[in-house]
Amino acid sequence: MSQGSHLGAAVVAFAILAIIGVQAGVRAASSRPSTAVEPGSQWLPPALGGGAQPGVSGAASELDGVFCTSAANCWADGYLTSGTVTLGEMLHWDGRTWRVVPAPNPAGSTAHDSNELSAVRCLGARDCWAVGVDSPGGMAEYGEALHWDGSKWSSVATPQPGGTESGDVTQLNDLACTAANSCWAVGEYGTRSGSGAATRNLVLYWNGGQWFQVPVTNPDGSEPGRYNALNAVGCLSVSNCLADGAVGVPPGAGSPLSGGRNEALHWNGRRWSRLATPDPAGTAGGAGNLLVTLACGSPDSCWGAGYDGTSTPAQTIENQILYWNGRKWATAAAPDPGGSAARALNYVIGSACSSLRNCWAVGAYQTTGHVVLNQALYWNGTEWSLVSTPDPAGTGKDALNALISVRCASASACWAVGTFDEPGGHLENEILYWNGTTWSVW
Repeated sequence: MSQGSHLGAAVVAFAILAIIGVQAGVRAASSRPSTAVEPGSQWLPPALGGGAQPGVSGAASELDGVFCTSAANCWADGYLTSGTVTLGEMLHWDGRTWRVVPAPNPAGSTAHDSNELSAVRCLGARDCWAVGVDSPGGMAEYGEALHWDGSKWSSVATPQPGGTESGDVTQLNDLACTAANSCWAVGEYGTRSGSGAATRNLVLYWNGGQWFQVPVTNPDGSEPGRYNALNAVGCLSVSNCLADGAVGVPPGAGSPLSGGRNEALHWNGRRWSRLATPDPAGTAGGAGNLLVTLACGSPDSCWGAGYDGTSTPAQTIENQILYWNGRKWATAAAPDPGGSAARALNYVIGSACSSLRNCWAVGAYQTTGHVVLNQALYWNGTEWSLVSTPDPAGTGKDALNALISVRCASASACWAVGTFDEPGGHLENEILYWNGTTWSVW
């Protein structure tokens, strides 16, 4: 009954880069040049499996979403970059092997073209959706939606309210479906440049024939200099959906230090309305809060998670987890493996629940020496606790390990995906598996 979530590509990029500290400037070019291959072209990665991480030699890659309909049917999506081309990446798990499946790239596959997939959801083996953002020539950014019919992925048109000029953006960050003719996708739209820079919440609905935009509130307003973004959506029924995100955070910033405030919306079958949310870091100068993921175990038991922090007296970012009991949001206690003292950095980026007593929240945290490690938090029905995970990039200075999304087919069959980077290397796909006892590198 759960709906996981996923934050947008720009927010993922910032979270990963910000947590690296001084390495951010070095890795920015290799991790997300913001640019995406037609099936069968030279950039399509080979089908690898049996313990190998699918990828391309010399190409930076990252998995941003994962979803399972059963232990033998899972999808993972993300991106890979070679040179100035960034390509959408789609992997399928058949119960034995992760293999690359061709998917279209609406922005093209020439220099500076970009396709980035951020989330994937399925109603069954023959009905899946993936969303993200693409940018032909690195100019305007467009919301992207792909559909799986059981034999191939195809591109499906979506509204583009953000515009078509350079700096304009329409971005889809997450989606949820309750039926073949009832899906929601959320994100943001607006412009990132000039005196009119501003973004608004974006909500699209699929009625079985087309995607169309549904009006929603913008808590930060819609005037220049105002920013609203929805990062996650989950539905328990056709008349009960939640969405969360943040307001006051400029597009691409992704940092709670930008003065962000949590936001949450609810769909009651007729309209979307705003819900009150706490801001654990407060709203004073230098403080910020950002919800980026959402997971539900039942209609009256959901988790919104992300991170919050302050820039004074030093940048300090902690895990943020909120709890929805069907009536209101409240702050929940969560471990901070990176600590909570000045300069501590902790990020929850993805989450999922398979029951009321089986939820995961994944992300990354930074230790001393510019080491970024995976983090996996587990909810057992009573408390959130830290569970040990492997770190494929190692734990030496400047190593990077980050989990971005998680999904469970059962309590003893979960996948967590993300990216890792050994010192001196480049970002590579990360896939971890939970067998009910331990996490291991696939």
